[in-house]
Amino acid sequence: MKVKPIFQNISLTLISETIVLISFFCIYRLIAKNFGPEGVGEYSLVKRIIGFLQPVLLLGLNVGIPRYIAMSQDKNQRNSYIKAGGLTITFFTFILLIFINLFKDHFTKIFFGTTDYTNLILPFSFFLASLTLHALIYSYFRGRLLVKTFNILQVINLAIVPIGILIIFKRINIEQMITLMGVATFIISFIFSLFFIKELFIPIERWRFTNSLKEFLHYSFTRFMASFVYAGLLYSGPIFAAHFASIREVGYLSVGQSLLSTTGVVVASIGLILIPKVSNLISQNRGEEIKENLNYLIGATIQCSIFIFFQLVIFTDTIIKY
Repeated sequence: MKVKPIFQNISLTLISETIVLISFFCIYRLIAKNFGPEGVGEYSLVKRIIGFLQPVLLLGLNVGIPRYIAMSQDKNQRNSYIKAGGLTITFFTFILLIFINLFKDHFTKIFFGTTDYTNLILPFSFFLASLTLHALIYSYFRGRLLVKTFNILQVINLAIVPIGILIIFKRINIEQMITLMGVATFIISFIFSLFFIKELFIPIERWRFTNSLKEFLHYSFTRFMASFVYAGLLYSGPIFAAHFASIREVGYLSVGQSLLSTTGVVVASIGLILIPKVSNLISQNRGEEIKENLNYLIGATIQCSIFIFFQLVIFTDTIIKY
């Protein structure tokens, strides 16, 4: 039986996201073994804060970049989009990192609940910068529908790198671990960027760059607001808890919320492929094809969600135990 390419791509992405999901359990088990419950709390709080701040840096462009690159009619238009998006994200990331390190006492008091964790600011900065670069490169490959490439990047940075560091470097502290993860993720993301970095040096007209930036900001701002509200609902709990609970309890809360967010792995895999795919179909004036398959998408989403719900009702206690 011949399988359509889109289902092959969704299946490959689902496998990749499942590997990342399984690695999530391995990472926290290893952190608990190497650093104890306090280490789990510190690491998970760092990840929660990054999750809360990233929408501010990405400005919804992690949705806009795949869409507009997929809709690009030629290489010049594609280059203008990646330059506009890349420079915008780089600028805001650079400004935020300067602010965090200049006012690290205030930052740790607000987000960590105490100034006792100022030693985590530099590792946190490396980690935030690397994961933001990862999101940018990942978004570009999604827009080009290079499914194997962005899935390999995802598995390496979010699964292999952290597990490898935790297995190889057993006699390091939590700051060194986070720093190593940040540096390794940044290097790997940069290596993957070499696949298209030469395109960034192709000169483009100023008007084209300006128009791309305007299109991005117009389309992405509402997505940014939605992402920021979602991040606030999902990630602000541990940040508030850090002000009146122990780091161990914050760790339990953070891991619990991470488990909750991973339940969307099946539906997320569909969305990761469909955004650039549908955008590409729109650019080819194939709107009828989208309408014809919309019911299949709705049905698949509902059925996958119901299936995951009942599986979690049955197996959540076992998952939490392990």
